[in-house]
Amino acid sequence: MSPAILVRCAFAIVCTILSACSDSHLPTTPTPLPPPAVRPSVSVTEVLVVGERLTAGYGYRTVVHLRESAGTAATIVSIELTFRHGGTPIASSRHNQPIAEGTSECPASGTLATKELVTVDNDATHPYAATIQVNVIYSDGAAFTATASASGDVPPLPAQPPTYTLTGVITDAATHAGIEGARLEVLGGVNVGRTATTDRFGTYELRDLLADSFRLRASANDYFSGEQGITIPANPRADFELRRTGVELPCAYTVGPTDIGIVSYTGGAFSVAVTRTSGTCSWQAATDVAWITFNSSTSGNGNGSLEFRIGESSLNSRTGTIMISWNGGSASVTVRQGPRPDWVCLPVGLTKGPEDFANVPSGGGTLTVLASAPADPPFWSSACHANVSSTVPWMTGGGTVDGRASFTFTVAANASAAARTGSIVIEGPGGSATLTVTQR
Repeated sequence: MSPAILVRCAFAIVCTILSACSDSHLPTTPTPLPPPAVRPSVSVTEVLVVGERLTAGYGYRTVVHLRESAGTAATIVSIELTFRHGGTPIASSRHNQPIAEGTSECPASGTLATKELVTVDNDATHPYAATIQVNVIYSDGAAFTATASASGDVPPLPAQPPTYTLTGVITDAATHAGIEGARLEVLGGVNVGRTATTDRFGTYELRDLLADSFRLRASANDYFSGEQGITIPANPRADFELRRTGVELPCAYTVGPTDIGIVSYTGGAFSVAVTRTSGTCSWQAATDVAWITFNSSTSGNGNGSLEFRIGESSLNSRTGTIMISWNGGSASVTVRQGPRPDWVCLPVGLTKGPEDFANVPSGGGTLTVLASAPADPPFWSSACHANVSSTVPWMTGGGTVDGRASFTFTVAANASAAARTGSIVIEGPGGSATLTVTQR
């Protein structure tokens, strides 16, 4: 064998050995794996609640304090608040942007407070809440979503400060007679803007005043105003004597409305307002027809209301006039009444269904009523339609009836330990009727 052949063989053997070592025996560097993702962990550290009385029901203002403990920022998606009394939910709210404008993130290993979250319960039958449940929905900004919850007691309502009543009389400094329609006004302090008006004897009552010291002003048409300092409750009475300005304005009144439209043949009770715009004279009222009668006094001195009744008409339409006069002027009110039609609406009616209307279970239920709004002749029932409704918010249902119809009312659960009473009523041209409902 030639030397060249030997060299090639040796080279091939060496390459084969090196290739085997490279493929099977030489060490290699592994590819590093990504670290596992750390999910945020949010907890509720404090819940602050302030309650307040509303005209009907209660309002709750809540601030929730949060903490992130896993070292990853969390996006606060929403916060759900549930208020309970004796374990029964009475109000709830969901706030989809609970954080202050411009951010929704609780920082990594940091804390965050929500903005003031307001929950309103307008049901006057509900008691004040005793506990609150908070659910916080948060995420890592991607697919991961979790919930943090907490519960606590709702602080009692703050005590309401006592209020007081200021009384007195405003008289004419020359005659010492009471001035009707004089105005009292608080000029400063915590009661600023509170007002009262004197009656026909010149007396007044300024109610619901908080304890304070302030200036009180008395004023009246054609009089110089007067002021004095008052301290409540040390001064429970304040009298004023006002002097005339010396310019006697002519007496004038306005009356409205001066046309009450076309009244139904059935008649009824009506009224017009009489308002004195200047002067001090009195007014008197009269009518030119017998079918208009007065329910109130036909005279007055100052602002008042003239109440009158229109009787049922015959088959013909008719027109009458009410005249209101005073020293230096007068006004008239036109009364027009339509004819009696050739049909009449008969009295409406309500009939109970098979349920016990006097003992509805506390858990609620349904009640059925049969309503009737008949006419004579019957084919005029569409002109005698009546409305069927509930007088309380916890009982819903009703509608309009032409002739006869059945209605179903739903009674909500009674969260209070005390029984409650409401009514189902029907009202229409044929009058009205009422059914009483009592729930345990």
